[in-house]
Amino acid sequence: SSGINAEYGGSWFCKRCESQERQVRLKCELCPSKEGALKKIDNSGWAHIVCALYIPEVKFGNNTTMEPIRISEVPCERFQKSCYICEDRGDPMNAKNKGACI
Repeated sequence: SSGINAEYGGSWFCKRCESQERQVRLKCELCPSKEGALKKIDNSGWAHIVCALYIPEVKFGNNTTMEPIRISEVPCERFQKSCYICEDRGDPMNAKNKGACI
């Protein structure tokens, strides 16, 4: 498994596109978007790398490959705040469908 850390001459597909999981179920655990390139997170969900980079409590299991993305240290309160970028208001009862405040 590799991140985007070197020039690559062949076709490149994100982990979401390589996954055998149903595409309709895959979404970023850190934002409301269901679009874009995703990588696995530590609880078997998915997240955008750019979302992971914006949220300070998020860590990478391997900094070279940038996976798995570890979100276990993101405090629950972050899901209840207004996001600076998307301006959505998190719902504490349904935080997985919203995202973490950036």
